[in-house]
Amino acid sequence: MSKALLKEYIIRILKEEIRKSKKLVIFDFDDTLVKTTSKVKMKKHTGEEQHLTPAEYAVYEKHPEDQFDYSDFTKVVDPKPISSMIEKLKSEVNNGSHVVILTARGPAAAPKIKKYLNRQIKKTIPVIALGDSNPSLKAIEILKFASKGSYDEIEFYDDSEKNINAANDIKDTLEKLGYGTNIMNVHVKHH
Repeated sequence: MSKALLKEYIIRILKEEIRKSKKLVIFDFDDTLVKTTSKVKMKKHTGEEQHLTPAEYAVYEKHPEDQFDYSDFTKVVDPKPISSMIEKLKSEVNNGSHVVILTARGPAAAPKIKKYLNRQIKKTIPVIALGDSNPSLKAIEILKFASKGSYDEIEFYDDSEKNINAANDIKDTLEKLGYGTNIMNVHVKHH
């Protein structure tokens, strides 16, 4: 191989490496990317039965004797895309960012979320389905991504203020530890 061809090859490889994204964008699913008619069925400790939307459930103060049925969240019921956020998702995918869905829904919902999003953006997106709404679990997932050192930048989009606050706590911890990952947590508000 001639020096000129070798030089051209090396320049092309370097340009491709520069273009590779070191950015991770994490989206919550419910009330961040889509609105669904899925409800958490609840039997309160008083005997009263209620059906909570994801937004209502996120702020509900649980009593230890309350009983919950999350079966609606194993499927994607009557999804309505939140246009601005679906466009943001598409833009990040098209710009080469690594994109992940991080949801409190259980693992049974992951294939259905993937299928729904694939129809929306024509790409398969990894889905991490925690099966738990504890905000610290989402923060721990962000910490795991940041601690790998694979990303220069992580953006996290979620409609839950509790999840954003937990993610901000992790951000502060990472900054104190000197991790070089820039983390931006965005509280998504829809009116």
